[in-house]
Amino acid sequence: MLTVASIISAAQQIAKCSGYDTQALNLFNAILMGLCNDVDSSLSREVYNFDFNPGLTTNFGSGPYNLPVDYLRASGSSGEGQKTFFWTLDGVPHLMIPCDLSEFDMQVQNAGRSSYPLLWATDMANTSVSSSSRYKAMTTIATTINNVTATLASATGVAIGDGIAGEGIGPCTRLNNLVGVTATLSIAAAATLTAGSVIIGMPPQAYAYPPPSGAYPVTIRYQKMMPPIVNTANYPWFPDDGYLIEELAGRLMEITDDARATEFLGNGQMPGRAGRRLRLFLQNDNDKKNRPQQVELDRRNFRFPRRLRDTKQIWG
Repeated sequence: MLTVASIISAAQQIAKCSGYDTQALNLFNAILMGLCNDVDSSLSREVYNFDFNPGLTTNFGSGPYNLPVDYLRASGSSGEGQKTFFWTLDGVPHLMIPCDLSEFDMQVQNAGRSSYPLLWATDMANTSVSSSSRYKAMTTIATTINNVTATLASATGVAIGDGIAGEGIGPCTRLNNLVGVTATLSIAAAATLTAGSVIIGMPPQAYAYPPPSGAYPVTIRYQKMMPPIVNTANYPWFPDDGYLIEELAGRLMEITDDARATEFLGNGQMPGRAGRRLRLFLQNDNDKKNRPQQVELDRRNFRFPRRLRDTKQIWG
């Protein structure tokens, strides 16, 4: 693998635009964030475990439950998306059916309806707060003390209660306290970080119905937004150097009005060199070749296999 600096240097040589260092790093991070948003890759997958809380005063325990701030969507890279969030009772997994918020809103909410949760809805906008942007900051941790107290490079726009995500930081970690640029994390980091990039913002929320009748453990596999690259001496989380070089070169060509940009990026109808490389990579991502893939159907409407009418009769 190549470092970020080596990838940027190679792309600049291909695009013949040396000196565009700031633009190249910004475009490089845009490419990686685009992969998070557009592609279900196992490389940007995470697992989050928590317990239902029947004692919640809102919605009789149905929620809201805060999700990790880097949560984008239920994982498609781990297989069937409907099987990526479930709760367990005595070791037995119970799947929840994903539904729209509008369907959750139409469920009857009153006392005495606690049961085994069946429906699961997510609110990516987190309507419980008024904020113009879900992500408030993408900054770095200068140092950590005892893995709990982090010194941020910048705390502009950041507030107590915000979620924080990044390398070594567990899902759904929040800022319990903030004094200047010194933040106290709700969960200890897995390791002491130096110059590690992080995402800070308001986490999305989720709701379950019927309200849970117990503090059942929940597991969610999800696709996450990876933090931006700050230190170009590091290696990118996406390992296909060829794709990253060609995609970055093509985007730099767009800046310099290089006619070769279409060859590298495509024209909207046909993929370019970079797109063809990405397609080949995704065909083998997550070790897909060792098992058949399945098509998902709504389990409420396609619960049992449909059988054809028996058209043959046997006469005795």
